[in-house]
Amino acid sequence: MTVPNEPLVFKELFKNTHGVTLEERDAPWTTEEIRAVDKVLAMLPAAFVSDNINLQSIVRQHLYQGDYEGAPGGGMYQEVAGPDQKQDYIVLYDKAFVDEEGSQNIGVLATTLIHELSHSLDDEKSEPYQEWLKLSGWFMLEDGQWLPSYDLGFVNPYSRGHPKEDFAESFTAYVLQPDKLRIASPQKYMFMEQFFKEQS
Repeated sequence: MTVPNEPLVFKELFKNTHGVTLEERDAPWTTEEIRAVDKVLAMLPAAFVSDNINLQSIVRQHLYQGDYEGAPGGGMYQEVAGPDQKQDYIVLYDKAFVDEEGSQNIGVLATTLIHELSHSLDDEKSEPYQEWLKLSGWFMLEDGQWLPSYDLGFVNPYSRGHPKEDFAESFTAYVLQPDKLRIASPQKYMFMEQFFKEQS
């Protein structure tokens, strides 16, 4: 049975639970999508979600408007400095909810959403992020390229290009595939274990 305005009710419940607003651009939120996002966020400590001052909303949009190499696939974290406070948000595109065959897949959503959410935690001025930079000795070349001073292991090739992507991919692996992170980099696994412990 379909309930009139069911997504609206679920959006309000979602905001009460997570402290995050669900907004729409050119795609409406469905009840199934809201339930799936709720299930993923419930995997994380409140400090990363409802108590996270850097995350205001999650926006639903069909497709990324633009096409270039490395363009966002399933989602994107957007930092916007407002007049009084940051108004940062995550955008979730259609690809965040389906696998390559076009079937609904919460695993794809979890990977996308947790990765993008972790970018709300990589504030360059924060003590944890400064510790993260020191962990691999990340430094920037004159051309803006980032390199690690020493290779402590990476969970995938994407994480090798920038310390923030290394952080995001390691954070995501810690939540969804902890053994993969532990094997790829015991030091990064221990960092994430301590980081999560401090927020729980």
